[in-house]
Amino acid sequence: MIGVIAKEKERGVVQEFFELCKTPWEFYKENKPYDVALITCDTQFEIEAKILIIYGSEGNSFDRRNNLQLVRATNGSTVQYRDFVFPLYGNVSAFRESARAVIRTTEANDVVAVSCNTAHCQGIRIGFNLFQEIEYLLWHGQPVQHAQVPTLDMHISMVRNWIVEAGIPVVEVPSCPAGFDFTVCLTHDIDFLRLRDHKFDHTMFGFLYRALFRSFFSLLQGKISLVKLLKNWMAVCLLPGVYLGIVKDYFFQFDKYLEVEKDLVSTFFILPFKNRPGVDHTGQIHSSRAARYDINDIESEIKKLLAAGREIALHGIDAWRDPAQGREELQRISRVTGNNTIGIRSHWLYQCDRSPQHLEEAGFVYDSSVGYNETVGYRSGTTQVFRPPTVKKLLELPLHVMDTTLFYMGRMDLAEPQAMALVEGIIANTYRFGGVLTINWHDRSMGPERLWDTFYETMLARLQSMKVWFATAYQAVSWFSARRSVSFHEVRLCNNELKVKLSSSPSDSPQLRLRVHMPRERGDQAGGLRVGRGRIVDISFSGDLEIFISL
Repeated sequence: MIGVIAKEKERGVVQEFFELCKTPWEFYKENKPYDVALITCDTQFEIEAKILIIYGSEGNSFDRRNNLQLVRATNGSTVQYRDFVFPLYGNVSAFRESARAVIRTTEANDVVAVSCNTAHCQGIRIGFNLFQEIEYLLWHGQPVQHAQVPTLDMHISMVRNWIVEAGIPVVEVPSCPAGFDFTVCLTHDIDFLRLRDHKFDHTMFGFLYRALFRSFFSLLQGKISLVKLLKNWMAVCLLPGVYLGIVKDYFFQFDKYLEVEKDLVSTFFILPFKNRPGVDHTGQIHSSRAARYDINDIESEIKKLLAAGREIALHGIDAWRDPAQGREELQRISRVTGNNTIGIRSHWLYQCDRSPQHLEEAGFVYDSSVGYNETVGYRSGTTQVFRPPTVKKLLELPLHVMDTTLFYMGRMDLAEPQAMALVEGIIANTYRFGGVLTINWHDRSMGPERLWDTFYETMLARLQSMKVWFATAYQAVSWFSARRSVSFHEVRLCNNELKVKLSSSPSDSPQLRLRVHMPRERGDQAGGLRVGRGRIVDISFSGDLEIFISL
C-alpha cells in the first residue's frame, strides 16, 4: 500500500495519477505503517514506511536530517533516468550529492534525484514535484518539441521501478487488456464527402495544385514514387468524369476503408451540419472549415458502417465552446444512429480551457481532440485514456498519429520511410507502456491526390502482427472505465503469500489484468537500491476477485 502525503490543492491530481497508475494507495494516515510513502510536501511527524519517495524543489526536514543540500532551482529542464529522457515543466532543484545519483539533467549533468537510505528505511529524494508535473501534462499539454516523449507514462514507470527495486511487490491493473499488449483505435475524420461538391473553390483548386505541381516537386525531393505522380496526373485528366458522375469520386472512400480494414473495427467522426464553419477561440470565422455535406446526405452509408460494426461519433463544430451547440450537434448524430452514447472529436481539434466542461454538460461520453495538428505524439504525455482535471465523468482518448500531420507541407512534410520510422517509435512506446494508440486517417486520404492508402495498409499490417486489441473509440474508453472502477479492498502479505481482494464493474470488453511485480532476492543492490526486477505474474479477471499469490 502506498500512503500519499500531498498538499491539499494537489488532491485532485493525486487521485487522477492513481487512476493511471492503478495500484493500491490512500492518503497517508498517521500511526499506520505503509510499504511506501510518496510525499510532495514537508512533514513534521514520523513516517512509518519501508521506502520514502520524496518529491519537491524546496528544502525540507528530510533534507536537513540527511545532510542533503539543494544548490539551485530552475524552471523546466530535460532530465535522464536510465534510458528515459524526458522534460520537466515545473521548478527543479539540484543536489550537491552525486555518488548516489538517480536522475540527472541532460544539459549540465546536475543531480536532481538521489538515493538516501536511513537506519530505518530506504529513501529517494527527487528535486521536483511529481503532481505538479502531472497537472501540467493533463491541463496544459506538452509543447511540440517534446511531443514524441510519453512523459507521464515515464513518471509512472519510475515510481514502479523504485518500489520493486526496494524489495516490495507492486500490485497493479496495467493499462492493457488481458491477452493483449496494447489497444489500437482506428479513427477517420469525415471532413469532405465528394469532390464534386466543390466547384471552383479552394478545395478543388487545392486538389489540382497538389495533384499536378506538389506531386511533381515531391517526386524531385524523393518523397513519392513516379507511380504515384502518374496516378495523380491521371486523376486530374479524369476529373471531368468525376463531376459528370461517370468516374468514382476520389473523396468518397467509405467502401475502401471497409475493404482495407476488413473485420477490424474503427470510428468515423461525422460532421453534423452543412455550411457551418463555426468560430475559433478569437471569434473569427474560417469559411474553409465548413463542410459541403450534411449528415442526412450519408444516412445510408452510416447504416452500412454500423452494420459492419463501426462506430459513428461526432466531428464537432461549436460543441467545444458552447454546451447548447454541443447538445444540438449530439442530437443530430443520435437521430441518425439511434444511439445516445456519443463521443466527439472537434473539427480542426479546436479546444479551450473550458472545453471538457462544455462537452460533459452537452452529454458526450468521451472526447478525442487532445492531439497535435503540427506533429504526432503525446500532447498529454500519455498513451492512456484519462479524465481532464475539470470534469467528473467525461474521459479523454488522446490522439497520437494523424495522416495530414505526417505528410502535409507546412506540417511535418515527411517521406513515407521517415513517417514509418516515426510511427514505429510510437508503436514501440505503446508496446512498452501499454495504453492505446489512436490513429486518425481522413476520408479522402485513400485516393488521389494524397494516395496515403498504401502507408495505411502497411501500418495496419504491422499492428496486426502484434498482440493488439483493435477497438472503436467507445470500446476503448469503456474498457478504461472498467479499469478505473477497480477498487482494492485488501492487499496483504502473509506466510509468503500475497492476498489480493478487489472489485470492479463488469464489462463486455476484454478482461482486465491483475499484475504483480515480484522483486529480486534481497542483497542484489547498487547505490542502495535493488537493481532489476524478478518475475511478473498476470491474472485475468472481470468483476470481483479474491486470490492468494505465492511469492
